[in-house]
Amino acid sequence: MTPTYLALAAALVVVFATTNAYAESDSVGDLHIKTVFKFAKGIEEVNSFKVFTQDFGYKWSETPSFQLWGAVGADKDLLYENAEISYERRGMAHDSDNEFDVDVSVTYGIKTLRQMEYTDCRVTNYYVTTLHDGDETFSGKTKFVYADVFAFECGGYKIIPASKLNKNLEALKG
Repeated sequence: MTPTYLALAAALVVVFATTNAYAESDSVGDLHIKTVFKFAKGIEEVNSFKVFTQDFGYKWSETPSFQLWGAVGADKDLLYENAEISYERRGMAHDSDNEFDVDVSVTYGIKTLRQMEYTDCRVTNYYVTTLHDGDETFSGKTKFVYADVFAFECGGYKIIPASKLNKNLEALKG
């Protein structure tokens, strides 16, 4: 394992093992990742992802891609189904029938702080990994975590300006 992976794994184990995946607060600043997947079969909101990493897409010449990590769970049925279809069709010509859109938001309570909208996405990699905190986990001090790791590539990407977020919240205060 690389040092970077070990550090990430240790951090995730602490977050996952010391809190419930659906706990009210398990991050610095009480921030959360909210994802909304827009599939042809329906919309699926997933609030159990704990790690979001945008790999590429900020520069015009890059294909937008990102990763999401979270505990294996029953809140991702449509996403699991889509990942299975992508796996079955790997190596075939690009399949636009299997594409979907994703909104990724960083939230604080009901307030959205940052929002990225990805369009025409597909799952490019999916696996389950076991995370642990070295000797601490094997000695029983912390728990093993079984995590989903999804990688996505998308046809489009945009950052929603902060000035356009939370308009409804402002109206409620008024």
